[in-house]
Parts: sequence; C-alpha cells; structure tokens
Amino acid sequence: MAIFDIIGPVMIGPSSSHTAGAARIGYFAREIFGDSFDFVEVDLFNSFADTGKGHGTDIAIIGGLLGFEPDDPRILHSFEIATERGIKFRINWNKEENEDLPPNTAKITFYENSTPFYIVGNSIGGGKVEIININGYEVKLSGKHFALIISALDTLGIAAYITNIIAKSGINIASMDIKRDSSIGESLSVIKLDSEFPDEEIAEFYKNPHIKNVIKIRKLSE
Repeated sequence: MAIFDIIGPVMIGPSSSHTAGAARIGYFAREIFGDSFDFVEVDLFNSFADTGKGHGTDIAIIGGLLGFEPDDPRILHSFEIATERGIKFRINWNKEENEDLPPNTAKITFYENSTPFYIVGNSIGGGKVEIININGYEVKLSGKHFALIISALDTLGIAAYITNIIAKSGINIASMDIKRDSSIGESLSVIKLDSEFPDEEIAEFYKNPHIKNVIKIRKLSE
C-alpha cells in the first residue's frame, strides 16, 4: 500500500472521499465529455446525498467540471465561477438509498444543445474514483491509464480495425473491453493504453464510416 493510499491526496478539504473524490469525478467526467456544455445536472446518491452537503461534495463536483484539480483553491468558489462562465447547473440530492449503486456515487448529465449525455462515477476513498457507466454502457475506468473510448456501429471486423490502428502507432494495449447494445446496433470499446495515443492519428479511426466517435482520455494525476 502506497503512502498516498493512507493519507489521501493534497486537496481542498475536508474529506478525501466526499470532497477530493467528488472533484475528481467531475474532472474525470469533463475529460470524457469535453468542455462544450451549457448545462449540467448532478445527481448525488447514497452517502454523497446523505452527508455531501457538509463536506462540500456539490461545490467540489462543479469545481472538477470546471477543470479544477482537488487541490485548486478555486473549488471553494466553483458555483460563482460556473455562473461567470455562463454554465448552468442543478444539483439533485437523492436521499432515498439506492442499493444498486456504490456508497459515494454521482451521475453527471451533460447537455449540449439540449442533447443529454451522462456519466456515472463513484469515489472509492483516498481521493480515488471510478467511472462505472458512460451513457448506459457499464465500464470501469480509474484514470490510472491513458485510454480511448470509441463508439461505433457493431459491425464485423470493427474491433480488429481499431486494434490495428493502435498497433501501427506503436502503443501497447493494457486492456480492451467491448460493450454491445443490440437494440441500437452499436458498440462501445474502452481501451486502456500503456502510453498516450497521438492526437494527429485520431483521424485514422474516422476513415472507417462505422466509427461514430473517438474520445481520448489522459491519465489522471495522483
């Protein structure tokens, strides 16, 4: 066990799980979705909803969504800064226990031109977090790896096409998880990488018309 696991991260307090973890969930969600949203809705569940008000869970998540790291003092003023930037937000405190979700869970729904896109994350202690759902697809992302998230039509050979491009870039795949939704004929590939995928090579994926979207995720700082 590392010392970081014991004492938690450098942060704006008071809680590594409810404050630093909440900020990281917001920050991670922004890494996945991007910063082009005009309204965001945050649903807090279980322990986040029960005790989050006193720990500043709400202002921490909004701070993370603004791109602030857990130790950034601007988190304390995140509501005001979001308003200054023209970002509207709503916090929902879901007081009823949800046994299907981990204790410290937040669902963040982004709206860009009224189109919703949601991400679910939970804080697992010591400022560490996991993203467990992206727009209905169950995933497991901790921020310990560089990653690519690729949505595509679920066609024969699409996985081979994706991995071939990554192989040509000279990057090793740490793991690859493919989720399929037969009801809409789409798949979501979550690919953890040993190093960062080059920005200039992202366009290679889109040469296949079945690729719908490619999201590049940086490794989170500890």
